Amino acid sequence: MNDDKSFSKVIINLIRLTRSNELKWEKKDPPPWLTDSGSKIETVYLTDYKERKLRLYEEKYQQYDEMDRDWFWAKRAVLQLIDTRNKTDWEFPWCRELRDLIEAVKYHSANVSDFLDKFFDKNNK
Repeated sequence: MNDDKSFSKVIINLIRLTRSNELKWEKKDPPPWLTDSGSKIETVYLTDYKERKLRLYEEKYQQYDEMDRDWFWAKRAVLQLIDTRNKTDWEFPWCRELRDLIEAVKYHSANVSDFLDKFFDKNNK
């Protein structure tokens, strides 16, 4: 099987498990060494899956636009396998599904569904 398809399937499964609350992510501050490169990382999310520890975060970094001849902040989602000391063992290659995964994790971490349920319950009475 093509590795890119395998990675996408893993990430799609992580999205499904996250949305169904079968996979819980713990919200943490990023370790200092992760932000030493000048990129901005506000939060990391950690989980255990298939006996491995995963770290997910959104990285904001400076990128130059040749057309506008100006710098802007770009962002990307990063998923990593990490070791017992929280150091990166391996980083998944970028794919579109990573954007969906970070959004699903943020949604569940912020308890948006619970907020919406309470909001509409109060407003419907």
